[in-house]
Amino acid sequence: MLGVLISLLIALGGMGLADRALAGHTRALPADLRWGVAGLTGLLAYGWLTFWIGHLPGGLRWAPYAIAALAVVGLVLHRRWREAWDNTFSVPQIAPYAILGAVGIISVLAPSTELDWDSLAYHLAVPKIWMQAGQITFISFIHHSNFPFALDNLFISGLALGGESGAKAFMLIGTGFAMMAASGYARREYGDAAAPWASWAVLGMPMVLWLSGTAYIDIAQGAYAGLAILFLASWFRAGDRSDAVLAAIMLGGAMASKYTGLQTYLVTGLITLFAIIRLPDRRQFPIVALVTILPLAIAAPWYVRNVVNTGNPVYPFFYSALKGKNWSDYNAKIYANEQQTFGAGREFETKERPYTAGPLEPARIGGAILGLAYQPGRYINPGPTQGSGLPMGTYGPIALLAALFWAISGRSRRFEATVLGVVLISFAGWFFLSQQSRYIFGLMFPLTVLAAGITRDRSLGRWMQASIGLQALVGVGLVGHLVTREHLPVATGQVSPREYRLARTGFATPADALNTTIRPERVALYDEVFGYLLDVPYFWANPGHTTELGYADMTTCDQLVDRLRALGISHVYVNFGLTPAPIREALVLATGLAAPPVPIPSDLRAQLMADEQSRWKPLLAEAIASGRLELVEAFGNRIIFRVAR
Repeated sequence: MLGVLISLLIALGGMGLADRALAGHTRALPADLRWGVAGLTGLLAYGWLTFWIGHLPGGLRWAPYAIAALAVVGLVLHRRWREAWDNTFSVPQIAPYAILGAVGIISVLAPSTELDWDSLAYHLAVPKIWMQAGQITFISFIHHSNFPFALDNLFISGLALGGESGAKAFMLIGTGFAMMAASGYARREYGDAAAPWASWAVLGMPMVLWLSGTAYIDIAQGAYAGLAILFLASWFRAGDRSDAVLAAIMLGGAMASKYTGLQTYLVTGLITLFAIIRLPDRRQFPIVALVTILPLAIAAPWYVRNVVNTGNPVYPFFYSALKGKNWSDYNAKIYANEQQTFGAGREFETKERPYTAGPLEPARIGGAILGLAYQPGRYINPGPTQGSGLPMGTYGPIALLAALFWAISGRSRRFEATVLGVVLISFAGWFFLSQQSRYIFGLMFPLTVLAAGITRDRSLGRWMQASIGLQALVGVGLVGHLVTREHLPVATGQVSPREYRLARTGFATPADALNTTIRPERVALYDEVFGYLLDVPYFWANPGHTTELGYADMTTCDQLVDRLRALGISHVYVNFGLTPAPIREALVLATGLAAPPVPIPSDLRAQLMADEQSRWKPLLAEAIASGRLELVEAFGNRIIFRVAR
């Protein structure tokens, strides 16, 4: 809990500093909108500053303390907390934040498990590697480490000062800032009575409540994108310079936190073009330039870093045109196929087309969007092609109902029409690129504000209020049943964090052995990406992560072992549990671990060798049988080997 409090104080200090810095542009805004914007801006500033300090030799050894010192300054200088609180919040308006805090903090206090996969795979893992190195470095085998990392950089301070809970707490706090901003924008556009309904609409999205207790950055990043859309719509309507400035900052935050921010930048660029056409006063043109250039300046460090490290500013995407270090056309096909397995409207891989998803059917875009509300399992892992993904991946129907109302009611002003235009165009981009529900909170966020606006409608207002309340009840119940209930024993001290992780994360026990008794120089991980659990150097060895092992021309087990050794690999960990049972049995027999080795049937070996993604499996089994890999310890299907010298 101490780590959570430290992160909260750091976030509040950043909010105080940002509020003072932005005072000229936010003074006229409702207090909750001002706080939300300032809080999100403060988090962005911390991540941006950490980028620069982190590239100094040893910079990450003192960066968290510099961030904490800045936070103290912000807490001391900011003197308007009580005034803003008294003028904005009442007990009913506090309720959604209380629920968010109660549910979110239970998950924050529990260790991340396979349930929030990416938290362990890279959101927490990459900052940990950098902290061990003392500075931000190029990580060749985790392509995610080249993504824009403004929000992920917060985890460096969180881990250093408050452990894993301190790191995840930043995303819970960011979700609170997002709710404040939604409430404040509804207050600005539709009056005080609409404000609490916006925060309830955000809270009621199961995706939001679930991710608030993890290290996923999608909610805070989506708030940047959504606020950019809202502020640009306000600027387009009235031409207020402050709206343009705030939109530019939020756009920069979206682009500096995730590549999907680029889509928001491109689509909102259409508003800028319209603004150029309709602006009668050429003195406004510098504002247009600001909206165009400032977001690029905020996000540029990450994209320039990619050019320096890989040659591709959006590595590893668009490889066919931009190329990139340690990547290939084959890797790009594997990754593109994985991204395109989400959602609806596409035929998925077959034996004849193993790495290229089928063509989209544009006529199904409506069904794909509506499916977000009633078939969430197709929009999130695991098993999206079978619709077996986590049910918390849904946003519920409220946002889509709001879009439908404003589209057909005839009551849309320039503000609502602009928001709807950007959202609908962005939905088309999402449909064609990757239909992951996590990627579009930036579109759902402004729709919650529009939903709050409907609550003021004379004929449908009561219905919308009831619908928002019902969705919130269902959302809290769903996340409470599937997530909070499981985390509660840890948060209440009935189960220790270590016991909890060992019981629920398959890699935890082998990782413990690697950390404490085996202590490898560097371990290669096969079918395992939870390197965050390791305190020793590691390498993702599966094809598709990097080309460094050269699987494309690999034909013998000696080549595999020699290339592992060339990368400083002293041990190999393999998780056979993800291999289909018949193939796993043939591989185990071929290793000779339990009896004299039995060669892999020739047809099966030829099949595995023909596929670069599975080529390592027969070669690894043959390396074990030949003695070039020696058994160290087995944990069921999870086995650790030593590379023979």
